[in-house]
Amino acid sequence: TVSTNSPTVSHAWATGGSYTVSVTVSDMKGGITTDTALMVVSDPLATWHSRSSGTTKPLYDITVANGQALAVGERTWALSNDGTTWTSGSLASNAYIRAVVHDGSQFVACGYDYNGSSFVGTVYTSPNGTSWTRRLLSGEYLYDIAYGNGVYIAVGDGGTMWRSTNGTSWSPVATGVTQDLPGVTFGNGIFMVVGRDDTNWYGIVHTSPDGVNWTDTTPTTGLEYFQSFRHVQYCGDRFLASGWNASIQHSIDNGVTFALAQPVERLTPGFAHGNGVYLAAGTNQSDGTDINLISTDGESWTPLTTASQDNRNAAVFFNDTFITVGNNGSIWQSAAFTAPPEGFAAWQALHFPGSPPLSGPADDFDHDGIPNLGEYATGTDPKDGGSRADLGAAIDAGYFTITVPKAAGVADVSIVVEHSTNLSAWSTAGTTVLEDNATQLVVRVTAPASGGGPDFLRVRFETND
Repeated sequence: TVSTNSPTVSHAWATGGSYTVSVTVSDMKGGITTDTALMVVSDPLATWHSRSSGTTKPLYDITVANGQALAVGERTWALSNDGTTWTSGSLASNAYIRAVVHDGSQFVACGYDYNGSSFVGTVYTSPNGTSWTRRLLSGEYLYDIAYGNGVYIAVGDGGTMWRSTNGTSWSPVATGVTQDLPGVTFGNGIFMVVGRDDTNWYGIVHTSPDGVNWTDTTPTTGLEYFQSFRHVQYCGDRFLASGWNASIQHSIDNGVTFALAQPVERLTPGFAHGNGVYLAAGTNQSDGTDINLISTDGESWTPLTTASQDNRNAAVFFNDTFITVGNNGSIWQSAAFTAPPEGFAAWQALHFPGSPPLSGPADDFDHDGIPNLGEYATGTDPKDGGSRADLGAAIDAGYFTITVPKAAGVADVSIVVEHSTNLSAWSTAGTTVLEDNATQLVVRVTAPASGGGPDFLRVRFETND
């Protein structure tokens, strides 16, 4: 941003990289000079540190609760207060724990355990991550668990699903499917289960509000033959899924549809979200190389330089860092990072990189009569004078009325319509709001237009800070 008579300019980028910055200075007397430089911006998410977990056994999942991060895996757990230093211990002699959640009072984990003659599905609970009690030992292997609305759902091989309301007593759920169910998550009021059929090569997606009544959304998801989801996580404001030949896909309509915006060879078991950034961690199926990708919107992903490491199985956001866990007890932690610009600041950085003159909220860069903040709030192009919101002023049913369109997702700007009879004194008094929703604001002059005096309306845009 540019301060009046200030010799410095500051600007923030959402992600690291190389940026060309142009600075134009005017003496306000007709003299102008411009200088351009290449700026290399470091990104803390490009720096990762290997942490000692205290075990060489595979770690399959990680969660955060009560200011601690807990990783679980093959007969083991690892606990940390900061993501840097870890303490590990044995969980049970034959327990292979594949997933863990925390419900606010206890950890609940699932996997498979030995019953004396064979390995079967299992569930364990713990009040602190170090002392564990087995609650279930039956059925097929279990691979993932989710908690929401007071309900736990655990899923596994052959369409297996178990349901509990306390983590202690479990009941089987008839899913009606025979596909393996490797992934389940809860978000936006629903459970989502993903599955695969390794014989017939197709995937499934089912959703449920309560873990009892399930809807098959597979036909509308867009999954094609030879595609299946094996991992799913609710992150930020969307469901993220990855799998065989499915890459990274996202859904913002509770699994009715999924959108693909990545090469199909990317398989990312680890998803996490924090400080406005999404992380996907996994491998390239084409060559087996490890890959970390980041996104600020959950749709467009940027690959980072990623060190070769043991395969990652899960990820979490903790203590302003991302942490991944994987095979051979591997734990990797990113450098700490802060949230990237949001709202108008992010829009401003996108449209006016380098903060050129007339890029402030009250400025009118394209001279179309709408300030930049108004262009942001109404969804128009601030650099195109022909891209201007149609304010829709008209006499409607005998009243002077104005309609102001709103851009989708803008929550940091207030739109104020003011009335005047002399173009000097302005106020919201004398106006009536007819409609104010996510798409438009409709306001009219309270008195009928036939009142005889002149009426003027103006639109003002204000930031909500």
